[in-house]
Amino acid sequence: MSRKFRIIKEELYRAFVNRWMVFAIIIGCIISIMQIVMSQSLIKGIENVYSNGGDNIYAAKVAYTFTIWDGWIGTNICSLQRLLFFIMPLVSAMIYAGSYVSDMKGYINNICTRVGKQDYILAKNIAVFISGGFVAVIPLILNMLLWMMFLPISMPNPIDGALSINGLVVFSALFYKTPYIYFTIYIIYVFLFYGLLSCMGIVISMWDSNSFVVRVFPFIVFYASHTITSYLGIKECSPIQMIIMPIMIEKYAYVMMLSMTIMVILIVMTIIMHRKKDMLK
Repeated sequence: MSRKFRIIKEELYRAFVNRWMVFAIIIGCIISIMQIVMSQSLIKGIENVYSNGGDNIYAAKVAYTFTIWDGWIGTNICSLQRLLFFIMPLVSAMIYAGSYVSDMKGYINNICTRVGKQDYILAKNIAVFISGGFVAVIPLILNMLLWMMFLPISMPNPIDGALSINGLVVFSALFYKTPYIYFTIYIIYVFLFYGLLSCMGIVISMWDSNSFVVRVFPFIVFYASHTITSYLGIKECSPIQMIIMPIMIEKYAYVMMLSMTIMVILIVMTIIMHRKKDMLK
Protein backbone atom coordinates (compact mmCIF):
# COMPACT_ATOMS: atom_id res chain seq x y z
CA MET A 1 0.00 0.00 0.00
CA SER A 2 1.41 3.38 -1.02
CA ARG A 3 2.08 6.07 1.55
CA LYS A 4 -0.73 8.21 0.12
CA PHE A 5 -3.37 5.52 0.63
CA ARG A 6 -1.95 4.67 4.03
CA ILE A 7 -2.37 8.23 5.27
CA ILE A 8 -5.95 8.33 3.91
CA LYS A 9 -6.69 5.12 5.80
CA GLU A 10 -5.21 6.56 8.98
CA GLU A 11 -7.21 9.79 8.68
CA LEU A 12 -10.44 7.88 8.07
CA TYR A 13 -9.77 5.76 11.14
CA ARG A 14 -9.18 8.86 13.24
CA ALA A 15 -12.36 10.46 11.88
CA PHE A 16 -14.63 7.51 12.61
CA VAL A 17 -13.11 6.21 15.83
CA ASN A 18 -13.53 9.16 18.16
CA ARG A 19 -16.06 10.40 20.71
CA TRP A 20 -17.29 13.23 18.47
CA MET A 21 -18.46 10.72 15.87
CA VAL A 22 -20.47 8.83 18.49
CA PHE A 23 -21.93 12.07 19.85
CA ALA A 24 -22.92 13.29 16.36
CA ILE A 25 -24.61 10.00 15.47
CA ILE A 26 -26.53 10.00 18.76
CA ILE A 27 -27.79 13.56 18.18
CA GLY A 28 -29.01 12.73 14.67
CA CYS A 29 -30.63 9.47 15.75
CA ILE A 30 -32.44 11.15 18.67
CA ILE A 31 -34.05 13.66 16.30
CA SER A 32 -34.87 10.84 13.89
CA ILE A 33 -36.63 8.81 16.58
CA MET A 34 -38.38 11.88 18.04
CA GLN A 35 -39.91 12.57 14.64
CA ILE A 36 -41.54 9.13 14.70
CA VAL A 37 -42.73 9.49 18.29
CA MET A 38 -44.31 12.87 17.49
CA SER A 39 -46.07 11.46 14.40
CA GLN A 40 -48.34 9.10 16.31
CA SER A 41 -51.39 10.11 14.24
CA LEU A 42 -49.98 8.24 11.26
CA ILE A 43 -49.25 5.14 13.32
CA LYS A 44 -52.64 5.19 15.05
CA GLY A 45 -54.35 5.56 11.70
CA ILE A 46 -52.70 2.43 10.42
CA GLU A 47 -53.53 0.57 13.62
CA ASN A 48 -57.22 1.36 13.03
CA VAL A 49 -57.02 -0.47 9.74
CA TYR A 50 -56.35 -3.72 11.56
CA SER A 51 -58.56 -3.15 14.59
CA ASN A 52 -61.94 -4.81 14.71
CA GLY A 53 -63.62 -1.86 16.34
CA GLY A 54 -62.29 0.79 13.95
CA ASP A 55 -64.40 2.71 11.48
CA ASN A 56 -64.26 0.82 8.17
CA ILE A 57 -64.55 3.91 5.96
CA TYR A 58 -61.79 5.70 7.80
CA ALA A 59 -59.69 2.55 7.84
CA ALA A 60 -60.01 2.11 4.11
CA LYS A 61 -59.01 5.74 3.52
CA VAL A 62 -56.00 5.43 5.81
CA ALA A 63 -54.90 2.17 4.23
CA TYR A 64 -55.06 3.77 0.80
CA THR A 65 -53.28 7.03 1.59
CA PHE A 66 -50.72 6.51 4.36
CA THR A 67 -47.38 5.07 3.27
CA ILE A 68 -43.79 5.21 4.52
CA TRP A 69 -43.32 8.31 2.35
CA ASP A 70 -45.86 10.20 4.47
CA GLY A 71 -43.84 9.41 7.57
CA TRP A 72 -40.20 9.51 6.41
CA ILE A 73 -38.39 12.58 7.73
CA GLY A 74 -36.97 13.27 4.28
CA THR A 75 -40.40 13.85 2.69
CA ASN A 76 -42.56 14.70 5.72
CA ILE A 77 -42.21 18.47 6.05
CA CYS A 78 -42.13 19.14 9.80
CA SER A 79 -40.26 21.14 12.42
CA LEU A 80 -37.97 18.25 13.37
CA GLN A 81 -37.01 17.80 9.73
CA ARG A 82 -35.86 21.42 9.56
CA LEU A 83 -34.11 21.08 12.91
CA LEU A 84 -32.18 18.04 11.67
CA PHE A 85 -31.01 19.73 8.48
CA PHE A 86 -30.32 23.02 10.24
CA ILE A 87 -28.01 21.71 12.97
CA MET A 88 -26.30 19.15 10.75
CA PRO A 89 -23.62 21.63 9.51
CA LEU A 90 -22.51 22.04 13.12
CA VAL A 91 -22.84 18.38 14.05
CA SER A 92 -21.06 17.03 10.97
CA ALA A 93 -18.19 19.54 11.19
CA MET A 94 -17.50 19.04 14.89
CA ILE A 95 -16.44 15.44 14.26
CA TYR A 96 -13.14 16.01 12.51
CA ALA A 97 -12.93 19.44 10.86
CA GLY A 98 -11.04 20.86 13.82
CA SER A 99 -8.48 18.04 13.85
CA TYR A 100 -6.19 19.94 11.46
CA VAL A 101 -5.71 22.68 14.05
CA SER A 102 -5.01 20.06 16.72
CA ASP A 103 -2.52 18.30 14.45
CA MET A 104 -0.57 21.55 14.02
CA LYS A 105 0.58 21.23 17.64
CA GLY A 106 2.99 18.46 16.71
CA TYR A 107 1.33 15.54 14.96
CA ILE A 108 1.55 17.19 11.54
CA ASN A 109 5.34 17.43 11.77
CA ASN A 110 5.60 13.70 12.39
CA ILE A 111 3.21 12.72 9.64
CA CYS A 112 4.77 15.04 7.05
CA THR A 113 8.12 13.30 7.45
CA ARG A 114 6.50 10.30 5.75
CA VAL A 115 4.25 12.07 3.22
CA GLY A 116 4.10 15.54 1.71
CA LYS A 117 1.85 18.13 3.30
CA GLN A 118 -0.29 18.20 0.16
CA ASP A 119 -1.01 14.47 0.53
CA TYR A 120 -1.78 15.02 4.20
CA ILE A 121 -4.24 17.85 3.44
CA LEU A 122 -5.86 15.75 0.71
CA ALA A 123 -6.28 12.85 3.14
CA LYS A 124 -7.63 15.21 5.79
CA ASN A 125 -10.26 16.62 3.40
CA ILE A 126 -11.30 13.14 2.30
CA ALA A 127 -11.75 12.07 5.93
CA VAL A 128 -13.70 15.21 6.84
CA PHE A 129 -15.86 14.88 3.71
CA ILE A 130 -16.75 11.23 4.26
CA SER A 131 -17.33 11.53 8.00
CA GLY A 132 -19.46 14.67 7.59
CA GLY A 133 -21.60 13.13 4.87
CA PHE A 134 -21.91 9.84 6.77
CA VAL A 135 -23.25 11.50 9.90
CA ALA A 136 -25.77 13.49 7.86
CA VAL A 137 -27.37 10.49 6.14
CA ILE A 138 -27.45 8.05 9.08
CA PRO A 139 -30.57 9.69 10.67
CA LEU A 140 -32.38 9.66 7.30
CA ILE A 141 -31.68 5.98 6.71
CA LEU A 142 -32.52 5.02 10.30
CA ASN A 143 -35.78 6.96 10.12
CA MET A 144 -36.79 5.18 6.90
CA LEU A 145 -36.05 1.75 8.40
CA LEU A 146 -38.09 2.56 11.52
CA TRP A 147 -41.06 3.87 9.52
CA MET A 148 -41.08 0.60 7.58
CA MET A 149 -42.11 -1.04 10.85
CA PHE A 150 -45.23 1.13 11.19
CA LEU A 151 -46.49 2.25 7.77
CA PRO A 152 -47.26 0.34 4.56
CA ILE A 153 -44.33 -0.09 2.19
CA SER A 154 -46.10 1.03 -0.97
CA MET A 155 -45.98 3.63 -3.70
CA PRO A 156 -46.64 7.28 -2.75
CA ASN A 157 -50.07 8.55 -3.68
CA PRO A 158 -50.03 11.80 -5.74
CA ILE A 159 -53.79 12.31 -5.37
CA ASP A 160 -54.35 12.61 -1.63
CA GLY A 161 -52.31 15.82 -1.34
CA ALA A 162 -50.67 14.76 1.93
CA LEU A 163 -47.18 15.05 0.43
CA SER A 164 -45.68 18.42 -0.48
CA ILE A 165 -43.91 17.07 -3.58
CA ASN A 166 -45.54 18.68 -6.59
CA GLY A 167 -44.62 19.35 -10.20
CA LEU A 168 -42.56 22.44 -9.30
CA VAL A 169 -39.90 20.66 -7.25
CA VAL A 170 -36.94 18.62 -8.46
CA PHE A 171 -37.42 14.94 -9.35
CA SER A 172 -41.15 15.05 -8.56
CA ALA A 173 -42.02 12.71 -11.46
CA LEU A 174 -39.24 10.33 -10.41
CA PHE A 175 -40.55 10.28 -6.84
CA TYR A 176 -44.04 9.09 -7.79
CA LYS A 177 -42.75 6.66 -10.42
CA THR A 178 -39.70 5.11 -8.70
CA PRO A 179 -39.54 6.42 -5.10
CA TYR A 180 -36.61 4.23 -4.07
CA ILE A 181 -34.41 5.71 -6.78
CA TYR A 182 -35.54 9.13 -5.53
CA PHE A 183 -34.59 8.04 -2.00
CA THR A 184 -31.13 6.95 -3.19
CA ILE A 185 -30.54 10.25 -5.01
CA TYR A 186 -31.74 12.15 -1.93
CA ILE A 187 -29.26 10.30 0.31
CA ILE A 188 -26.36 10.88 -2.10
CA TYR A 189 -27.30 14.55 -2.43
CA VAL A 190 -27.38 15.09 1.35
CA PHE A 191 -24.10 13.17 1.74
CA LEU A 192 -22.33 15.33 -0.86
CA PHE A 193 -23.64 18.65 0.46
CA TYR A 194 -22.83 18.15 4.14
CA GLY A 195 -19.55 16.43 3.29
CA LEU A 196 -18.43 19.43 1.24
CA LEU A 197 -19.76 21.90 3.81
CA SER A 198 -17.77 20.17 6.57
CA CYS A 199 -14.61 20.66 4.51
CA MET A 200 -15.11 24.42 4.74
CA GLY A 201 -13.64 24.09 8.22
CA ILE A 202 -10.34 22.97 6.64
CA VAL A 203 -10.55 25.88 4.20
CA ILE A 204 -10.91 28.51 6.94
CA SER A 205 -8.07 26.92 8.91
CA MET A 206 -5.70 28.44 6.34
CA TRP A 207 -6.41 31.83 7.91
CA ASP A 208 -7.60 31.02 11.44
CA SER A 209 -6.01 28.45 13.72
CA ASN A 210 -8.71 28.59 16.38
CA SER A 211 -10.22 25.11 16.73
CA PHE A 212 -13.63 26.45 17.79
CA VAL A 213 -13.85 28.76 14.77
CA VAL A 214 -12.89 25.93 12.43
CA ARG A 215 -15.59 23.65 13.85
CA VAL A 216 -18.43 26.21 13.74
CA PHE A 217 -17.47 27.87 10.45
CA PRO A 218 -19.57 25.50 8.26
CA PHE A 219 -22.61 26.31 10.40
CA ILE A 220 -21.85 30.04 10.18
CA VAL A 221 -21.73 29.79 6.37
CA PHE A 222 -25.00 27.85 6.36
CA TYR A 223 -26.83 30.20 8.74
CA ALA A 224 -25.46 33.37 7.12
CA SER A 225 -26.59 32.18 3.69
CA HIS A 226 -30.04 31.44 5.10
CA THR A 227 -30.28 34.84 6.78
CA ILE A 228 -29.10 36.79 3.72
CA THR A 229 -31.41 35.03 1.27
CA SER A 230 -34.37 35.42 3.63
CA TYR A 231 -33.61 39.12 4.10
CA LEU A 232 -33.38 39.65 0.33
CA GLY A 233 -36.74 37.95 -0.17
CA ILE A 234 -35.33 34.97 -2.08
CA LYS A 235 -35.93 32.28 0.53
CA GLU A 236 -36.21 29.75 -2.31
CA CYS A 237 -32.41 30.02 -2.54
CA SER A 238 -31.87 29.49 1.19
CA PRO A 239 -29.71 26.43 1.93
CA ILE A 240 -32.33 25.06 4.32
CA GLN A 241 -34.85 25.31 1.48
CA MET A 242 -32.48 23.79 -1.07
CA ILE A 243 -31.23 20.84 0.98
CA ILE A 244 -34.79 19.61 1.63
CA MET A 245 -35.38 18.09 -1.79
CA PRO A 246 -39.22 17.90 -1.57
CA ILE A 247 -39.40 21.72 -1.40
CA MET A 248 -36.43 22.57 -3.65
CA ILE A 249 -37.96 24.46 -6.56
CA GLU A 250 -36.63 23.05 -9.84
CA LYS A 251 -35.87 26.41 -11.44
CA TYR A 252 -33.64 27.36 -8.48
CA ALA A 253 -31.76 24.05 -8.34
CA TYR A 254 -28.81 25.62 -10.17
CA VAL A 255 -28.11 27.74 -7.05
CA MET A 256 -27.30 24.64 -4.99
CA MET A 257 -25.24 23.14 -7.82
CA LEU A 258 -23.30 26.41 -8.04
CA SER A 259 -22.77 26.48 -4.27
CA MET A 260 -21.43 22.94 -4.24
CA THR A 261 -19.14 23.72 -7.19
CA ILE A 262 -17.72 26.74 -5.33
CA MET A 263 -17.05 24.57 -2.27
CA VAL A 264 -15.17 22.04 -4.43
CA ILE A 265 -13.08 24.86 -5.94
CA LEU A 266 -12.23 26.22 -2.47
CA ILE A 267 -11.15 22.78 -1.28
CA VAL A 268 -8.92 22.28 -4.33
CA MET A 269 -7.43 25.74 -3.86
CA THR A 270 -6.65 24.92 -0.23
CA ILE A 271 -4.76 21.78 -1.25
CA ILE A 272 -2.84 23.70 -3.93
CA MET A 273 -1.95 26.52 -1.52
CA HIS A 274 -0.51 24.01 0.93
CA ARG A 275 1.61 22.57 -1.88
CA LYS A 276 2.96 26.03 -2.73
CA LYS A 277 3.81 26.61 0.93
CA ASP A 278 5.81 23.38 0.93
CA MET A 279 7.70 24.42 -2.21
CA LEU A 280 8.61 27.79 -0.64
CA LYS A 281 10.08 26.17 2.46
